[in-house]
Amino acid sequence: MELVLTDVSYPPSSIFIHPEHHVGTGTNVTISCWNKDYGATFFLHKDGSSDPIKHQDSSGGGAANFTFLAVTPADSGTYRCSYRPRGYPFVSSPLGDSVMLEVTPTAAPPGTPKLPDPTGADEQSRANLVMALVRGFVAALVFGLGVFFVIDARSLWIRRDDNCVLCYPSSAAAVTSVFRKVAEKAITPVYNYPLSLSLIHCY
Repeated sequence: MELVLTDVSYPPSSIFIHPEHHVGTGTNVTISCWNKDYGATFFLHKDGSSDPIKHQDSSGGGAANFTFLAVTPADSGTYRCSYRPRGYPFVSSPLGDSVMLEVTPTAAPPGTPKLPDPTGADEQSRANLVMALVRGFVAALVFGLGVFFVIDARSLWIRRDDNCVLCYPSSAAAVTSVFRKVAEKAITPVYNYPLSLSLIHCY
């Protein structure tokens, strides 16, 4: 850790952003800082970061250019500049004016390979899809087996009924003969009674 003293006697540096404040993902952005021809080392600060994120010695014209290649939404934020006069590494100017950089996500051009998702969300989605397909297949299989067993059981009962009729025709004839004999015996005694009883019975 180094101790740096801010000297307000040095004027704050100016700042400029190119090409513009609002850019899409993948754009190259340059933030320029300059002072009043002080030979110095310039520092670029981003709000939310305690330490400078970049530094650069001026090229003799009292200016420095910080270039961000292929910016992403993570580069969005507010930036400011400061400088340390040459020969005074522990003395700094106050922070100057700020510029806002806003990076908007843009769709990748056709043919661009998709980078793997570090969170594993894609793999989880594929696993969920596979599980849904497997569950659907199992449900269809169980339903098909249930229909098959119902139809098979119904066919078996029909065959059993047919076999009962075909295998026991004599039983049906025997039952019919028994009922016929019983009916004959119930009627025959009427004719065996004496005539007088028959007449009495008729009147």
